[in-house]
Amino acid sequence: MGAAGRPESAEDLAGELAALESFYQEYRRRLRSGMRFRQQEAFDAEEKARVIRVFDTHYVTAFLQTAEYARHMLTKGARLHGAPDDVDEAVGIRMRRQELLYRPGKSFHLVVSEAVLWSEAAAPREVMTAQLDRMVAATTLGPSVKFGVIPFTAQWPVFLDHGFWIIDDEYVIVETIAAELRLTRPDEVQTYLKVFEQLAAVASYGSAARALITRVLLDRDGQFVKGQKDL
Repeated sequence: MGAAGRPESAEDLAGELAALESFYQEYRRRLRSGMRFRQQEAFDAEEKARVIRVFDTHYVTAFLQTAEYARHMLTKGARLHGAPDDVDEAVGIRMRRQELLYRPGKSFHLVVSEAVLWSEAAAPREVMTAQLDRMVAATTLGPSVKFGVIPFTAQWPVFLDHGFWIIDDEYVIVETIAAELRLTRPDEVQTYLKVFEQLAAVASYGSAARALITRVLLDRDGQFVKGQKDL
């Protein structure tokens, strides 16, 4: 900025650059040292948080994943970004993150679309069966963990094709293929809070969510038996 004759702007521009780097965090650079470091970073942030809201359209949220589901997810990420092979360690830390669900003083509100229950995009059928059992159990975790499923029959109040995390009403995390976006502007956070509440309002909870997940389990079992007979 000295060469441009505006040395007084250097500090402001440095601040803007730091904010931009915080906003856009490239996975390939962050995962250079391994997947476990990203998981530890998430654990550290979530351990400090008091209120966490998560919405997912296609995949089971990390807080509800079985170890095998998590292994498939993290393996795909490591392969895509050329990360070192430390998936086992990363899975272990992701499982530790789930212990936070039972930590006093914390509140979780987790919402997924019904598509998450049916999809085998992340893991094969046998892994998904165990994962669905885990999600049935998640509907009974207690008042500090609210878990809902938006059925296919519900009309969404807003069009949305990506998941997001809201941490303590302070920032929003949106994941893309190449990077994690961290939105901190109050108007952005408020927009996502509004959208989350609208989506959560059309989700099924408790016994209704259990019935929905169980129906998927039974339908999948029926498809499997029919496939075996056809063979």
